[in-house]
Amino acid sequence: MYLFQQSSTGAISEMKQEAYQLGADAVIAMDLDFNEITRGGGLFGGKGMIMVVATGTAVKWPEPQ
Repeated sequence: MYLFQQSSTGAISEMKQEAYQLGADAVIAMDLDFNEITRGGGLFGGKGMIMVVATGTAVKWPEPQ
């Protein structure tokens, strides 16, 4: 379970960093997708890796009047 937590935290951090570099104030409507890429054996057998994709919408709040 630690692998999934670590992977998702890293993906979310990268997404937030990219959004803030674009000038966004926040990221909304986030989604996480996990995909397993293995060479035989599935999750518990054989060698492979987990691909984590984080998507969301970067938003900029309007300035207060």
